[in-house]
Amino acid sequence: MENDSEFAFESEDFFIMKTTCPENTTMYLRQQCEGLKNVSEQVQHLPVTSKDTHFTYQNKFCAECNYDSNIEFWSSNAVCDRPVDFNFMSNFEEIVELTMINKCKFGSFLSNPFIRGCRKIYGENIISSCNVTGTWKVYDPSIEWACHNYDNLYHKFRNVFCYICNPPVSMDPVIGQCNTTGEWDKLDDYHIKACNNLGHTPTTYPFKNVYCYTCNINSNKAEYVLSHDAFKEIKESIYNERYFKYEFTKVFFSGLGNLFSAEELKNISHIQQKRKQNSLRTELYHKYYAMTGNGDFCKNVSNLIEQDRRCSCDEYCHFNVTNPCCIDEVFKKSTSCISSKNFELLVYDGCENILHDSNPLAQKCLSTDVTKEKNFLSLLPVTDTFSSVNYRNIYCGFCRYFTNYDQLYANEYIYLIETFRFWNFNYICEAPLPITYHVNFAELLNYRHQSKCNVIFDPINCGKLCDKKEKRSCNDENSSLEWACKNYDSPTKDVNFYYKLNNLSLQEGSNIFCAMCETGSQVPTIDSCNSTGRWERHEETLKQRCISLPAVPYHTPYKNIFCKMCNEETQRYNGTYSIEQNCEFIDNFTKPIHFRTLFSVFLYSDDEIYYFSKQTCQENEIFDSMLGRCRKIVCYPGRILIDAKCVPLVPYTSNLGYVLAFGIDLVLPFDVENPNTVMKSFQETIWSHIKVFVGLPDQFIEVSIISTDRSCNVYDKWTVGNIHMTVFLKIFISTSVYRAQIEENLFTVMHSTFTFFLPCSVNSNGCQIGGKFSFDENALYLPTVLTFMSLQNKCVLNKVTNITNTFRYAHQQVSSLFGCSQIQLEKDEIKVTEDGRQMTIIRFGVVLSAYEMKFKTVREGQQAVIYNHLGQGRLLEGPQRIFLYRERLTYLKLFTADLYDYLVVKDIDGNITNKRGPCKMFCNPLLVESIEVKQAIKIDANHMIVVYKRLKDSDVQRRVIQGPSVFVPEAEEWLHQFSWHGCDAKDKTRMIPGFYKFQQLAVIPDQFYYNVKEVRTLDDTMITVKLMIFYELKDVLKMLDTTQDPIADMINAVCSDVIAFSGKITFEDFLKQTHDLSELKSFSQLLQRADRIGYTIQKVVFRGYHASEQLQAMQSSAIESRTQLRLNVEIEEQKQKLADLKITKEQERAKLVQEMEKEKQDHKQKMSVLKQTHDLEIRNLEQQQGLQVRSLMTKAKLDLKNAEDTYSTEYLKTLKDVDIDVTAYLVSQMDPPADEEIQMVKKTVTTSF
Repeated sequence: MENDSEFAFESEDFFIMKTTCPENTTMYLRQQCEGLKNVSEQVQHLPVTSKDTHFTYQNKFCAECNYDSNIEFWSSNAVCDRPVDFNFMSNFEEIVELTMINKCKFGSFLSNPFIRGCRKIYGENIISSCNVTGTWKVYDPSIEWACHNYDNLYHKFRNVFCYICNPPVSMDPVIGQCNTTGEWDKLDDYHIKACNNLGHTPTTYPFKNVYCYTCNINSNKAEYVLSHDAFKEIKESIYNERYFKYEFTKVFFSGLGNLFSAEELKNISHIQQKRKQNSLRTELYHKYYAMTGNGDFCKNVSNLIEQDRRCSCDEYCHFNVTNPCCIDEVFKKSTSCISSKNFELLVYDGCENILHDSNPLAQKCLSTDVTKEKNFLSLLPVTDTFSSVNYRNIYCGFCRYFTNYDQLYANEYIYLIETFRFWNFNYICEAPLPITYHVNFAELLNYRHQSKCNVIFDPINCGKLCDKKEKRSCNDENSSLEWACKNYDSPTKDVNFYYKLNNLSLQEGSNIFCAMCETGSQVPTIDSCNSTGRWERHEETLKQRCISLPAVPYHTPYKNIFCKMCNEETQRYNGTYSIEQNCEFIDNFTKPIHFRTLFSVFLYSDDEIYYFSKQTCQENEIFDSMLGRCRKIVCYPGRILIDAKCVPLVPYTSNLGYVLAFGIDLVLPFDVENPNTVMKSFQETIWSHIKVFVGLPDQFIEVSIISTDRSCNVYDKWTVGNIHMTVFLKIFISTSVYRAQIEENLFTVMHSTFTFFLPCSVNSNGCQIGGKFSFDENALYLPTVLTFMSLQNKCVLNKVTNITNTFRYAHQQVSSLFGCSQIQLEKDEIKVTEDGRQMTIIRFGVVLSAYEMKFKTVREGQQAVIYNHLGQGRLLEGPQRIFLYRERLTYLKLFTADLYDYLVVKDIDGNITNKRGPCKMFCNPLLVESIEVKQAIKIDANHMIVVYKRLKDSDVQRRVIQGPSVFVPEAEEWLHQFSWHGCDAKDKTRMIPGFYKFQQLAVIPDQFYYNVKEVRTLDDTMITVKLMIFYELKDVLKMLDTTQDPIADMINAVCSDVIAFSGKITFEDFLKQTHDLSELKSFSQLLQRADRIGYTIQKVVFRGYHASEQLQAMQSSAIESRTQLRLNVEIEEQKQKLADLKITKEQERAKLVQEMEKEKQDHKQKMSVLKQTHDLEIRNLEQQQGLQVRSLMTKAKLDLKNAEDTYSTEYLKTLKDVDIDVTAYLVSQMDPPADEEIQMVKKTVTTSF
């Protein structure tokens, strides 16, 4: 069948339908199913879909002949060439006639994801393949083929063959004979033979085969409702495409007393297996008082403790959500926490006051070995509906009421019915449970071990929430403090309860005792009052408590809170606090008479009414069990009954007329001089709000009447105060709209709020006034009252707009009864007042007004969960419009993650999944506990993160991710949280432990300032050394393995180096050697420690020092003196420099003169030298010439003498030759010798003074 509707499936236009009947079908039924039909019959008999098998049939007759009665009817839709008023037609003949006349196209649709199309198969919440559970032991290819190729839904399997190849876990022994249970009421040999002779099938466990099952049950047994040992309801579904989910509700166990046999009473030990409780000594009370200063005690436990009486001493104070238990009352009863569907809930889990002869009860209550516990009741919590108190199990509840075992036997049934209610619970199993074939509910529940089921509890009462935070352990495991930390399960969540502490960090801990544990064991240094000198007034009681109460390391350096109070300025404490518990729950057992119930015609259960209706009533009739006859089901004109619901004949239509009658309440914050102007502004605002909210066209108002409870005559003035307006609107929609949506919006707008904008002064743009729609029973009668002029002394604004041809169309009053299927009551069943405003339901004697039934719309793209009065929920996906009867609708919040976000999804079974964006998901509380949108981690360049991942074998893997990158962690991963020393925002040199918390680790060079305080020199001078340390990370893995806070390690090392440097020298030497503090060689321990933790120290800069005030004063005075002397020296130096400058300049000037003179002299000398040189050269030349002349003369003379000598020699030789005495001749030629020598000497006379 082709579907022309706008609601057709996105991927399907043709659908698989059954169009024939079996061979043994009657002729009439076959003809109705298979015969040809005219248009009217086709419109009247639309397709139907089975709710059980999801088969679609050509019409309801095809479903009937195929024995399928649980069906859902398809809806109709018409699209016409020209407007036709289908709005108030109530039979198909009229529709068909107008459809043919106006050339309308008529189609049908059903918004059901399980309708099988020609290309589409079932959704994902069924099992459609073999051995998903891993329980199929013997492979059979024919069964696997049938599972994949056959569509006939069987429970939550695609077909019965998919169930055969995914059977429950098979166990021995099985029931292989008839009437083993003793409940078979129709004996026959056929069943006995079939049971004995046919083989074993694991799908029918615990029975050998289906015949063994049928011959062991009562023929009147109602499936899923009654076992011989319990009443219950079970709902099956597939969870996460793989697991089997069973929701157990309305559970009631019978024969509780039979669980204890007489033999058990004899053999049971009289020693109660109570939880080991620490003996709460006065020491614990003193520690609590020394920690908080709160006297939260019922009794006077010590002379040192003053009672505040701000706590509760009630018997069930553990479950008091507004006033916590007093400390001496907290541990009188044993408590624990149980994980439920959405919360951790507090329960009583002990039998403190039980007598010895009821020991079996105590043993069942205190049993912790639930894995081997055959009785599931030891695991299933209960709620005491009288006191709203939760118990770990029914036995712990009985411990509060019964003092001996005989009382339990005598009153067990009464108390079980009237007092205790079992919690609902869910099983999520890897393999299916044999739901269909069970006869013993307790054995079915214990079958959870074989099917590997997880249990999730769903309480009927919220009770008291527990803290989900993990409780840490103390150093001393045997101390009372350790025991109190582990067993204080119901602490207050308001930090103001500990008003003298007023520390938000207390909310991070599990409870106040754990907070005392987590502070370590530091030794306090201030253990007496006014050690700081800041105590303003003396109180002996405070002083005595400071001294006598024990030390609490939480208050270090103070001994306890009282030592802190008497060493600081006096404070005024505000002891007020408020405790709120955000926990919604549904009371399944309170059954008030609702509006819909008043019109009920049922005395019996839904199943019985359905049986009587099918047996005695015709189509669209219901059996009235109060009158014992059938009644016709009708709808409001313009609607038809489809699948027991009244829906518009034509979803998209036009020419709709409505009447809106309501009131508006507002508060006028200022006086109004001109009420008429304000009334017009009110009118325009109301019209605009309705138009935008509902989505109406521009022209929609036919009649508008607005009346107020104030007058607006010429001299009237509206003063500050409340105003009530009565409004009557008659509207008409001429354009095509989606009728269901428009009617829902019209009904919703009558319960909405909006804002008026009015001028409140000359210079203002306007003031906001909030208005709220409300019910006003007089609004509907405004036109009549206005006609008879009954509105004297009231301000009325009446406006009528002409819209063409609106008189031809009917107008209906907007109410919640639009889509309600109805039964017309007889005159003797109701009594209506003359004005028609009230109606009395005679059978209940209840007087009613309108507006008590409601419709809700889930828009397209929305999802919602509907909870009925029993607390059962179901998911609803938009677009849908539904009628709520004894139900509550909660819209689901949509969580969206973009490219740089991801969703953290925590399922109700504890599984956590991270979904990378872009994605979106609704937070469905039926499946999901919470959804959180988190930003992906954007890792910058030169940064990295450290990621840990839990592996399957409980090992942890670590990896480092280097930026730049965008990282989305998996559910099993978490990031390393670095917690280092960080600098105070107000003082960069003050490093606070754990102040710098981050996840992205920078790997670029960095630095920090630090002042090493209280450094003593050799001469006992105390100073503060100011440093700046530059460092760089080199080895990340080494850092992670060797330190948790590298800054702290560097600080400790540099402190050690500075102390070692300063301790060896005096203060004067320190001043002379401060330059060494800028050298790395002075910081050996810092360098060594940095290298061990993967860092390198680049440099250390000495920024100065600071001494004590006295030394600083002396130092300042000395500095002042030195500075003055330095200034004097500088002045004298300037004078000397000036004198030196003068002398220097004079010297330079003289030197210049000298140099000039020298140059002149040098020039003269040079000229003289040149002249002398020239003269010398001339003289030398002359001398050389003279020498040459003389040489020539001498040579001439020598030559002459030689010639003369030669001549003389020759002459003498001649003389000799002639014998002349040559000697005598020569002597005679010489001058005669001197006879005497005369010497003359000049004498010099020296005179002395």
